[in-house]
Amino acid sequence: MTAGIAYSEDSGTDERGIRDGTAAGLLIGILVCLVVLVTTYGVLIRTGWGQRLDVQAYFGRVAVARHYQPFNQTILDAVSKGTVLLMAVVIIGIGYLRRSLLVAVVTVLAWGGAVVGAEVFKATLSRPNLVPEILIDPTSKFLDNTYPSGHTTITTAFGLALVLLAPVRWRPWVGVGAGVLSAAYAGAVLFAGWHRPSDAIGAIAWCGFTMSIAAVLALWWRGKAQPAVPYPRRAVAASAFLAVALAAISWLVALNTSDELPDADIAFLWMTVAIVTCSFSVTAWFSWQLRSVDWVDPELSA
Repeated sequence: MTAGIAYSEDSGTDERGIRDGTAAGLLIGILVCLVVLVTTYGVLIRTGWGQRLDVQAYFGRVAVARHYQPFNQTILDAVSKGTVLLMAVVIIGIGYLRRSLLVAVVTVLAWGGAVVGAEVFKATLSRPNLVPEILIDPTSKFLDNTYPSGHTTITTAFGLALVLLAPVRWRPWVGVGAGVLSAAYAGAVLFAGWHRPSDAIGAIAWCGFTMSIAAVLALWWRGKAQPAVPYPRRAVAASAFLAVALAAISWLVALNTSDELPDADIAFLWMTVAIVTCSFSVTAWFSWQLRSVDWVDPELSA
């Protein structure tokens, strides 16, 4: 028996095929998320034209953001040290109730690692000033490095943690909820002016990278082959629909705000679409990869 993999003989599913297929999908996702993380930093932060697009999108939010300001402030203020502690307790609690405490520990460590890692990136990665427009106020905090967004990291990684720990039959739909959570916070940090689009996109990619590593470890140590849920495509379709709907709402609000959108507003709209797409793509992909495996802790199931 391969390490950590249990198998039900009446499931009609090949144990090794499920293990290898799931692991391969997760490893590909890890690589893709890493490429997105590095490329976002390298293009939107370290090149002149990329930083210009990032800055235009940041300032272009002004006309649109006031329509969302109360909502943005409410959800951003909801993230605090107490909230972070509660999230950790929820992750461990779900793992205990599901008799998968080891997986819960791995998950909470990966989630915490994502949050700490985001802060390390902020402290170590430089953000050169390559856009003349922001020389107007060289002392502005806008010049500070904020890549990637901490709020987006906390909430997106938490959503992926819930997907990882959810029962397999619920996992695709938990993935839809995780996409909504991620998109809400990734959009809010931009609309509120706390972060540039690059910070939100980088945070989403970083979360996909770290939580996928946790999923690979969980698969190796406690993976249990399960018949794939019969409706994962419905959940993926729901994620796609919500992504299009949220992007469309942003566009419609912007069009109602101004009859003639300046270049900065156009950049904001396209980067908003990119953020929403990244949020739902990562969460839907993650839940899809885990559609036919579940976890068991023998010490607690006795």
